[in-house]
Amino acid sequence: MKLLKKKRKQRAKISIKNNLSPVYSQFVPRVLRDWNLASSIVVTENGSDSIQVPIDNNYYGDVGWVGVANISYNGDHISNATVRINDTYMKLARYKNAEQQQFVVTHEIGHALGVGHQNTTFCDQNVGSVMDYTAQILGGSHSCGGSTVNFGISNLNPNPNDIGTVNDQNGHNH
Repeated sequence: MKLLKKKRKQRAKISIKNNLSPVYSQFVPRVLRDWNLASSIVVTENGSDSIQVPIDNNYYGDVGWVGVANISYNGDHISNATVRINDTYMKLARYKNAEQQQFVVTHEIGHALGVGHQNTTFCDQNVGSVMDYTAQILGGSHSCGGSTVNFGISNLNPNPNDIGTVNDQNGHNH
C-alpha cells in the first residue's frame, strides 16, 4: 500500500501597496519579513499579487485611532483591506520614535491579515506580541496609570500566536 502525500496548500499572495511617506515606508521591509514568518502567506511590497492591501498615512484628525485597518469579508475570508496611519497622533511626542512607528505599521498590517488583539489593557504586562496594546513597546519598568508597571518583554514583533493565527486562517497547520 502506498501512502499518498498530502498536497501542500499554496501560500496566499498578498501585496502591500505602499503609499506611505518615507518616515513610515522605511519600516515596510521589516514588517514584510516579520509577517512572512507565516507559512501560509507571501507578503510583498507593491506587487501585482491577487490580494492588494493599500497602506497610507495622512492627517485624519482627532478621530480616536493612531492606525486603523478597514476590512471587508466574503463569508469567513477577508476580501479587501486597507490600512491608514494617522499623522495627527503620530506627530505627538509619544509616537515620534522609530519603535512606536514600526509597531503601529506592523500592528495594522497584522489586522489586515486577520490577526486580532491578544490583550487590550494598556497598562498590563506585555505578552510579546505586536498585537498587544501596550504603554511600553520595548518592555521594562515604567510609570503607567499612576503606578510603576513592569511591562516585561518587547511587543515590537509578531509572536508565534500571531503567526499561528495567520496560518490557521489560511488553512495551514503550524
